[in-house]
Amino acid sequence: MYLFGIGTDKDLQLAYHHLTSAAAKGNTFAKGYLAAYYYKRQMYGRTISLGRELLTMEDFKSSAKTQGCPVDHVMRGVSIGCYYYALCCQYGYGTLKDCEFAKDLIKKVSSIKHTEEKNIKFIDTANSLQNYYGA
Repeated sequence: MYLFGIGTDKDLQLAYHHLTSAAAKGNTFAKGYLAAYYYKRQMYGRTISLGRELLTMEDFKSSAKTQGCPVDHVMRGVSIGCYYYALCCQYGYGTLKDCEFAKDLIKKVSSIKHTEEKNIKFIDTANSLQNYYGA
């Protein structure tokens, strides 16, 4: 992945190109990572917009079937997008500070089950935030 330099050189321009292209075609996984991309570049309005869109997703199986990807990819995309949306709400980046709403988002992220071990670090981060808020 160009975003992280995994198996290739890190190239943010190529990452942005591929993420926006895939997100425009409806790929949830790409939308989640695009929200992360925007957050890291302090583009909070765009982070929030994607987070709100991903927050409305509920039927992961049918979304995965429509997108032609594994259900885990849809769940991961939703989780990542909601996580960065929660950070914006927690700190008041691009929106009014709302720690209660951030806590609710973290609960949603924590409730989405991931089956791949690669997600353990992400889940631990989400659970740490949930513990921080006392959720």
